[in-house]
Amino acid sequence: MKKTISVLLVSLLTAAVVCLAGTGANAASEAEFRAPYGTPVIDGVLDDIWKNVEAQPVDNVDKQVIPSSSGTTGTLRVMWDEENLYIYVEVDKHGVQVFLGEEGTALNENNSDCVELNFSLSGNFNENDLPGTQHDDIGDIIFYPDGSKTGFGKYFDFYADYVDGVMLVTDTDKYVAEYALPWRGVDVWTDHICSLEIQINDHSQPQRDGLINWASEVGCWGWQRTTDHGKVILVENSSGQPGERPVVTEPAVSTEKSEIPTETPPATSEEPATAPESEALTEKPVDTEKKNEEPAKKNNTGLIIGIAAAAVVIAVVAALLIKKTKNKK
Repeated sequence: MKKTISVLLVSLLTAAVVCLAGTGANAASEAEFRAPYGTPVIDGVLDDIWKNVEAQPVDNVDKQVIPSSSGTTGTLRVMWDEENLYIYVEVDKHGVQVFLGEEGTALNENNSDCVELNFSLSGNFNENDLPGTQHDDIGDIIFYPDGSKTGFGKYFDFYADYVDGVMLVTDTDKYVAEYALPWRGVDVWTDHICSLEIQINDHSQPQRDGLINWASEVGCWGWQRTTDHGKVILVENSSGQPGERPVVTEPAVSTEKSEIPTETPPATSEEPATAPESEALTEKPVDTEKKNEEPAKKNNTGLIIGIAAAAVVIAVVAALLIKKTKNKK
């Protein structure tokens, strides 16, 4: 009998551990890209180094937020090196629309075809409020054919001037978006995981009439929460060794362009964004005080469920053993 009880207790403990482990951070989407090591030229051209990278489809047509029947689809390629995460997206559609806004209006996702990136370079899949996030590795960014860019999030606030990108219309039915996202404040190595969502903002009239995504089946979730991003896993470099962070050298910045602020960057619509001191020259310090409340709640819930389940099973087993003992007497 003692042996039976011991076996039952071990089984219950194992079940509780599995239950708790299942409450950890994880991507809701099954999308996954294993990104090889390499350094492309950011010019919108599918050069040889990109041709050797797997091309995954971007074809989850939104049916809830802005349903589309245009037939627009795309393909995604991803690479990395010690300095940047590189993204190359080709979009096939009938009649590329570069600008459908009023004269004098800046390009944006509501008046022009474009590819929108939503990401967490540290692989934070627990952020449920991307625009208001406190994490400076999370952001949203879009480049347009005229070289302008829009975006939001702490990463965009701090590092927009250092992101390289281009949107190139190659013919009337195809355009390309290519990006290089610097690893600011994030140490990378082989098997490091980032979160990523690609959203094609589709137009055939003066407003968006379609959304096509890589990771999520519902449009507009990627810019709202990283929980619905797909995974990008960094594959070992050509030497077979983990990537190592080099000393970051700042690119030359035009005198007409504002430097990244060292005290108070421009305030966003959500809240003022404060950059750490000597932001432009050093890696971001790890913030040990700010914790994500949602994972804590999920972990606490898992713990309660595990304990409750264990208690119920133990009580039932104990009752059966007592009954069996009485019957023997």
